[in-house]
Amino acid sequence: MILRMLAIASLAACVSEPDRPCSAPRPVAELNATDGTPQYSPWLTSDGTMILWSSRSSGGNNGVFFSTREGVGHPFAPPKELVPNIAGDDCFDATLTPDGTTLNYVCGDGNGGGDVYQSMFMNGTASPPVKVHPELHGILHPSFTDDQLHVYFAVYADGDRDLYTAERAVDGDPFGTWTPLTGLNTSQNQAGPYITPDGSTLYFQTAAYTPDGNDRIYRATLAGGFADPTAFAGLASVAGTYDDTGWVGSDGSIVFESNRSGNIELWTACE
Repeated sequence: MILRMLAIASLAACVSEPDRPCSAPRPVAELNATDGTPQYSPWLTSDGTMILWSSRSSGGNNGVFFSTREGVGHPFAPPKELVPNIAGDDCFDATLTPDGTTLNYVCGDGNGGGDVYQSMFMNGTASPPVKVHPELHGILHPSFTDDQLHVYFAVYADGDRDLYTAERAVDGDPFGTWTPLTGLNTSQNQAGPYITPDGSTLYFQTAAYTPDGNDRIYRATLAGGFADPTAFAGLASVAGTYDDTGWVGSDGSIVFESNRSGNIELWTACE
């Protein structure tokens, strides 16, 4: 109980008090499974009151879950399954449009990538999935700017993952040609992109710059041409573990996926 209270307090400090020095990263204890079931791909609303992530669904594979809380500093409610696995494969990487009405998420295609699906979201319930954006077939971790005109994503090819972006002039139109982020892609994995709502900063995971060879979270800015990434300062490396980008707040708070505890869980920290 004490550990759970500490984890909740840590999350509240990171989200609501950006000037307060951050403690070491801590698990989001009330959402992580006691039996070690993986929890991954977290994303929060800007006010910190709703979280989306993926975990084991009632169908056996991974589906999209969500939880809410009364406000920052309060514990999250018990998880609710929103979208079960589709066609026997995993669904993950869920986000919500700024108006709170539309869920975007990926369901695996069995070839190391997936297709983008949407569900309408109302009163805590998701409508049946609809496949959208056929021009984004085979991708992972799509992250949209708030105006929905730019998307950043990872693609698995030739044994590793690289980062790409695509854009469109009008929300609702198909996205255009994929453009690789050549200033960030290396011979190692780059994955888990998260673009800030205004499109100014991109967070992602890679092992390309880490001495221990494990994935860590880095960021690059649009002003710098999305090149010369720097490490997320609030996450000290832990040997033999990885960190995967989830959601990053404007105050430097982060909710991310990690196996720091030995299980794949949701964690929080701040910079």
